[in-house]
Amino acid sequence: MEASQIKPTRKGDYILAADIDSKLEDMEYLLSQSLPVAMNPGDILDGVVVHIGKDGLLVSIGGKVESIVPLREMTSISKQELEYMQPGSNISVMIIGENDSNGELLLSVDKANNQLGWTKLENLFNLDKDIIGIVTGYNKGGLTVVVENVNGFIPISHIYNPNRSNAENPDENLTDTLSSRIGNRIEMKILELDTRDNRLVLSEKIVHEHRKTLAKERLLKELDAGSIIEGTVSSITNFGAFVDIGGADGLIHISEISWQSVDNIQDFVKIGDKIRTYVISADEESKRIALSLKRVGSQPWDNVMDKYEINQTIHGTITRLTEFGAFARIGGNIEGLVHISELSDKLIYHPKEIVKVGDTVPLRILNIEPERKRLALSLKQADPI
Repeated sequence: MEASQIKPTRKGDYILAADIDSKLEDMEYLLSQSLPVAMNPGDILDGVVVHIGKDGLLVSIGGKVESIVPLREMTSISKQELEYMQPGSNISVMIIGENDSNGELLLSVDKANNQLGWTKLENLFNLDKDIIGIVTGYNKGGLTVVVENVNGFIPISHIYNPNRSNAENPDENLTDTLSSRIGNRIEMKILELDTRDNRLVLSEKIVHEHRKTLAKERLLKELDAGSIIEGTVSSITNFGAFVDIGGADGLIHISEISWQSVDNIQDFVKIGDKIRTYVISADEESKRIALSLKRVGSQPWDNVMDKYEINQTIHGTITRLTEFGAFARIGGNIEGLVHISELSDKLIYHPKEIVKVGDTVPLRILNIEPERKRLALSLKQADPI
């Protein structure tokens, strides 16, 4: 062993120089742990809760440095989180300045959580991920939410399915709907994120529409024409009713609501009604699901031959007029055609010359085709009733 590798100690003992270097490194590490790092306003530090008091939290932020987080700077900590917090709990804090009276650092949990929240939201936005937030309020423009300790906004056009069925006072109904959402946890997509202006715009509607698209693609593969499926009426238009049948909407056209004449769809179904529907078709190419309400259960045409016969004269009510004839309803739910040539013995150019909608007239049954749901009628050949 070379002399340069050993060093004398008291009483003639010797130790290796390498051991001394190792001990010096350990000492430097311990000193670094006991001394605070450079701290500036805006820095976010990992702290340890030392004490929980009525005025706030006492937090250790490295070495022997301990500072207070006042109550006003820890509002983002929920009541439940505070109940479970205890000395030794880890917590993130931001340095927001110094106390002029004693030079002690001022800390904020709220600002730390907000800054960390923006960072997390930026990452989720770049990854096109959905996020979950809590509705905190509303105004005429939409809903206010908190997500990852950041305040955001959902415009009214991006709120999923707001109930605006009150035609007399839609604003009042909308207010009730929005206020009922306060406290709800909702899933959203980020539309716009600007950390400089603290602007976060979100959409609840896009998330649900995406889910409905996926659900519809699945249903289009699974649904069989002719099957009966349960659903919930989700919306009503002047041309039909949409029914949610498992995350996707199918349409009951107004002509498939009832065998009777339908003037107002809401006389037959209302939003929220649970109904059984008949699947007419499920077209994967057009992504449309056609449903029927009137074809569920027994149908008027099923026993038409038991109730009526050819050459029988019955009463019928004129329901609509066309250039080629008049349609008439018999027995409440069965509609047949009176061809223009069967309205009168004289030459006419339009059915309105002989009948009008709402007239009840005697009609002779000329032909019955249950499988094609066709009924040929005649006014001019009808016997008096």
